[in-house]
Amino acid sequence: MTMVATILSILSPIFYVLGYIPGLKSMYKEKTTEGIGSYFWELVTLTISYSYYTLLITNADLFNITVVAINLVFAVILLTYKNIIKYSLLKGIVYTLLYFVVNLSIYFLLGIPISVLQTIATISIILAYVDQILHFIIYKTAKGTNRNLYLIIGIGILLLTLSLIINGAYLHVIITEVVNLVLILICYVLAILYSKRDKVVEYEERIRKLRM
Repeated sequence: MTMVATILSILSPIFYVLGYIPGLKSMYKEKTTEGIGSYFWELVTLTISYSYYTLLITNADLFNITVVAINLVFAVILLTYKNIIKYSLLKGIVYTLLYFVVNLSIYFLLGIPISVLQTIATISIILAYVDQILHFIIYKTAKGTNRNLYLIIGIGILLLTLSLIINGAYLHVIITEVVNLVLILICYVLAILYSKRDKVVEYEERIRKLRM
C-alpha cells in the first residue's frame, strides 16, 4: 500500500463518521422524519453492523474496528431518534431493540458465512440510497434530513474508491463503491432541490396565514 493510499484509507472512515452529525442535527432541530426514507437508517445500520461483526471475526486492525464501531454508534443513535420522532419515546426504543434482536439472531443463529454477510451488507447500503432517492422523488421534501450528510459521506466514499483503485482492488469492489458514490451524490442533489422547495412552501404558508 502506497503512502497516498494509506492516507486515503485513514481519512475515508473519518468522513463517514463526521457525515452523521449534520443528519442528527437536522432531525433534532426539525423534529420530523418527513424527508427520510422509510428504511434508510435501518438499512444503513444493517450494513455497518454486519461490517463490524466481520471485522471482529477476522481480527482486523484496531483502528478500523474502532472507526466502524463509532460509525455504528452514530447510526444506532440516528435510527433510534428517527423511531422516537416517528412513533414515541417508548415505541421508538422498543422498535430499535427489536430491530437489533432480529439483526443479531440472523447473524448468530443462522451462521451466515462472512462472504455472504458482506454481500448482504453491500446490497443493503445500495438499497438504503435507492430508498432515500425514491422517498425524495415521491414525497418531494427534505425535512429531517441534511444535504451535508450525503456530501460528507460521499467524500468518504470517494476517498475509499481512490484508495481501492491505487491498491489495485478487485474490480467488482471498486464498481460497488462507484455505484454507492453515484447514488449518494444523487441523494445530495435531491436534498438541495427539495430543501429549497421546502423553504418556498414554508414561505408561501406564512404569507397565506398573514392574509387570513
